Amino acid sequence: MSEALDLDFVLPILEQIENDVSELKRRINGLAAKVSPLTSRLDHIEHSLTYLMGLTTRQRIDIMSVRSDITAIKARLDKLQG
Repeated sequence: MSEALDLDFVLPILEQIENDVSELKRRINGLAAKVSPLTSRLDHIEHSLTYLMGLTTRQRIDIMSVRSDITAIKARLDKLQG
């Protein structure tokens, strides 16, 4: 008799736990649907930033090269004038 009483007591608790888990799964699925497009956008932004950083680095190297060429040209002019 006590086993039947225990089941009457435990069964509603288990059903409530099952409902809570079901609700959490539903919410998680809804959040996953919202996060997926954001993940795609962030991936695109990351790709763009990586590309732009590469261009910036290349431009810095080009600028350093031009500065060194200017310095060399100034040194040649100084020798010609002096």
